Amino acid sequence: MNYHELDLTNWGRREIRMMQDLLKAHAEKNHTVIFSGIEKIAFNQMSGYVFLVDGDFNVAIEQDGVLLDHVSCPDCGNEGTISEVKDGADCCREFLKDVEE
Repeated sequence: MNYHELDLTNWGRREIRMMQDLLKAHAEKNHTVIFSGIEKIAFNQMSGYVFLVDGDFNVAIEQDGVLLDHVSCPDCGNEGTISEVKDGADCCREFLKDVEE
């Protein structure tokens, strides 16, 4: 028998609601291009963000009820959704060309 456990010790009501929104967006409005499926549900206590992580460490976030990829440009460190990073520097657009192919 496989047994999987999610430690919610440091999670509050806010984070539980964010997880609920993430799972609903994953089931109903998944607009990710890179993210390949839920491996883990993560909570960054420093930023307060709750997000999904796949087996390749790609990240997905929920924004306005939609699940979106969250990316980070390896050259300049600009991060956000694909549409947000597209508005960044030239290196961001080059990075996204490689990612979206």
